[in-house]
Amino acid sequence: GALEPLLAAGDDTPALSLAIDIGGTRTKFMLQRDDAEDEVVLEPMLSKALWQDDSLPGDDKFDPSHAPGRVRAHLEASGVPLDEVKRVIFSVPGTVNIEEMAHWSEPVQVRNMPSFSPRFRGFNFKAEFAHVFPHAKIGAVPDNMAAALGVACTAPTLQNALVLVLGTAPAVATFFRDPSKMNKYIESAIWQSWVWFTKIGLHDRFGYCGGLHLGDDGRTMRLREPTEYKIPHHQARIRFALDNGTWQRLLGR
Repeated sequence: GALEPLLAAGDDTPALSLAIDIGGTRTKFMLQRDDAEDEVVLEPMLSKALWQDDSLPGDDKFDPSHAPGRVRAHLEASGVPLDEVKRVIFSVPGTVNIEEMAHWSEPVQVRNMPSFSPRFRGFNFKAEFAHVFPHAKIGAVPDNMAAALGVACTAPTLQNALVLVLGTAPAVATFFRDPSKMNKYIESAIWQSWVWFTKIGLHDRFGYCGGLHLGDDGRTMRLREPTEYKIPHHQARIRFALDNGTWQRLLGR
């Protein structure tokens, strides 16, 4: 079947990596051998069936707690050898907690997913999916940042770009490549609607005060105080797009 090129395992076979893109309509899966051209796009799942529970009262039916078991069943039915997967990345329609990077750990926890539900706030992909992928390193990245870095990797001649993700919940990101052309770094930024942040109090533990401070050497990191903020900031990694809904509110309409 479609997985055969990836399942011919041997002692020197590169490890399997799995990308899971959480979309507003569908959740997509792509399996790949590291350092190999072979990749397989698996059958997607409806995000409603994966991330919601119709038995919940009220309008908000989202419940991420049952998703790991459903993902396991879907991948096993597709023939994916879960014990061989060594890397899993979730593409998240929202923001993740970058403060984990201060300890050189990979972000794994959701901060906010406004297009889904407040129940995702604090959802830890590593903790929740550890039993599904017992030998894998698990991480999470905002979907628009993932798109920007993907474009930067597949189009190495581009110095900078504005990347639009035209999904059910559209997203925007930018990247800027080292102008010295020595490939020392790629700077990326995600753009979100100002509505996101006007609805989240600064004192909220999933809000956007505090954060991470990168030293002038580009290597040392420290956590900011939880009450520390600097808005506007020309180097903000989250930048604000003033949408029409917010503009109308500012005008008192």
